Amino acid sequence: MLKKIFDAIRGRSGRRQPEKNVMDGVERVVRRKCPNLLLTHKNKHQLMDGVNAAMRHFSGLIDQIPGPVELDPNQWNADPVLNAMFVDSNEIRETLQSSKPLVRFFKRPGETEAVALLTAAWHEKTVFGTAKDGEIVRRGVRQRAISFADHKLLVPASDLSKAKSALLQEALVFMCGQTFGETQDLKQWQAELEKQRDLLTFKIQPSHGRASDEEYIEEKRVLDDINQKIRSIKNNLGTSESNFNFMLRLLSNPQDMLKFKLAFLRLSRLGIVLNNASDSMANEFKLARYEIPNLTARGAIWVRVRRETMGS
Repeated sequence: MLKKIFDAIRGRSGRRQPEKNVMDGVERVVRRKCPNLLLTHKNKHQLMDGVNAAMRHFSGLIDQIPGPVELDPNQWNADPVLNAMFVDSNEIRETLQSSKPLVRFFKRPGETEAVALLTAAWHEKTVFGTAKDGEIVRRGVRQRAISFADHKLLVPASDLSKAKSALLQEALVFMCGQTFGETQDLKQWQAELEKQRDLLTFKIQPSHGRASDEEYIEEKRVLDDINQKIRSIKNNLGTSESNFNFMLRLLSNPQDMLKFKLAFLRLSRLGIVLNNASDSMANEFKLARYEIPNLTARGAIWVRVRRETMGS
């Protein structure tokens, strides 16, 4: 079992709870996605170093996420974060009531308040509107607008410290899951190459004719190159060594998987980005922005939710 291996590496039978949760999560991913993946005595130390490096990196990022702010539909008009991130108070209610993690949390006896991570897809676009230049109002001014959608409430807990620990666990498990996502990408690439190979093989058959010997030579060269790529994928795809190397590379370089920055936003009520010189009414707040390759960027902030607001 992975957790026994990690205990042996650390030289003690016990671990701090966050570390134990992370290792348990890693084990579940490996057992579910690749039951034949075995860690050898030689590489288990490397994996532990990768896990520790990723934990340090994500812990530093999690500590930078702002909040918590009160997530209350009745505060939509007054709170700059809520006003900027939600269309109206009804959207806040829908987010609260549709959050399965939050609903499950408040089913626990005695829980009256939760801290959770609010995330939302971060969309930016260029718009043309009016802007003041001194006493002059100009029209057709190029402006940048930011809006938010697809709101999620994650890792609800009774306090901020517990929520951060839960988020750290989920981040590490997600990283390990990317190992197998990358393997799936290779499988899809292999399937596409095999289609190209079959089409080209059919095309260069003598019975179908060809324009010239030069064309045949070039097509044969492309076919040989495709076959070489397919052999290379087959030699590495799904092996214990390749899966381990994928996981180790991601864990050891978490900054390549997750781009993160802390943004200070100054937005109009319509979501237009305002500069510091603007005297227009603005929502001003800090928001973490993170981006995972091939996925839409998202904003994140810690929020506090009271049980009574779930049904308000």
